[in-house]
Amino acid sequence: IYECARKYKIPRVLFASSNRVSAMAEPDWKDGDPLISVNDLGRPDGDYAVTKLFGEAIAREYFDLYGISSICLRIGSVMASNDPRGDKRRMKTWISYRDFIHLIEQSLSTSIPFGIYYGVSNNKGRFWDIENAISDLRYVSRDDSSKL
Repeated sequence: IYECARKYKIPRVLFASSNRVSAMAEPDWKDGDPLISVNDLGRPDGDYAVTKLFGEAIAREYFDLYGISSICLRIGSVMASNDPRGDKRRMKTWISYRDFIHLIEQSLSTSIPFGIYYGVSNNKGRFWDIENAISDLRYVSRDDSSKL
């Protein structure tokens, strides 16, 4: 994808990464600890997550070498039912359809040339930091799984 973007002069790629890139940090996280940030070392929980970290590295490489803008989204739990109740982890990692659409719109319209962001609603007990999405992308989560 990035090589095609370079070849055909596509100025921006929106890369669908995954929250799984830091999944091994989750068991160590306790309520009240600093939130897991995109600046923390990746701690993938399998080959799929490793490929997503690799994709983020390729995004950075193509930005640095060729100026291709990239927004990488570490997407939380999106479910067909849009209802995380009944699953403890998903209550923390859920991103509502409404918030997800807003995050995509903000990612496509931002002037920020490169960034990595967690895509999650403002759920009580979430362990991912979304402050850079709020400040860089003007992402405003309107949903919280604890209020369903």
